[in-house]
Amino acid sequence: MVLAIDAGFRCLGWALIDDVKGEHCVIECGVIETKPNPDVSMAASDCLRATLQGEQLHTLLMRVDLEHGGLPLVAIELPHGGAKSARASRTMGIATGVIGAVCGATGADAFYVTPSQGKLAATRNRAASKQEVIDGVQRQVTGYTPGSYKKTHREAIADAIAAYLALTLL
Repeated sequence: MVLAIDAGFRCLGWALIDDVKGEHCVIECGVIETKPNPDVSMAASDCLRATLQGEQLHTLLMRVDLEHGGLPLVAIELPHGGAKSARASRTMGIATGVIGAVCGATGADAFYVTPSQGKLAATRNRAASKQEVIDGVQRQVTGYTPGSYKKTHREAIADAIAAYLALTLL
């Protein structure tokens, strides 16, 4: 069993995936969303959001451990840089730190892939669009119905599944 994660601060996509008789099956998937708190400073808001994200990710890992008899492997899509702004770099760094800390605290084994590796695994194209990734993961896994999620959630979940697919190729 693998918990696949698309690292993000505003919207962290995740999918719990198992290999059943040679098929990649999404058991469940979702997002962890955080929103800025306009009533406090940006730094305080980021700290509150990181705490919320960490608590929700920890709860998810502990629930999977309890319900499925062990911690899953964790496949994480982590960008290698190139953020569009200093703020984007900062928030990606926070999300990366939260994920690493929660995996470390729970003892979950984490494996990291780049967005290019995920796109290649899902579509055979390192420069694939978000929609191409969604279509590619739909062809390769069962149990993922992207139409039931809003656009940003579809994309984050598909990127998480692509991270899982990349992990299966390593």
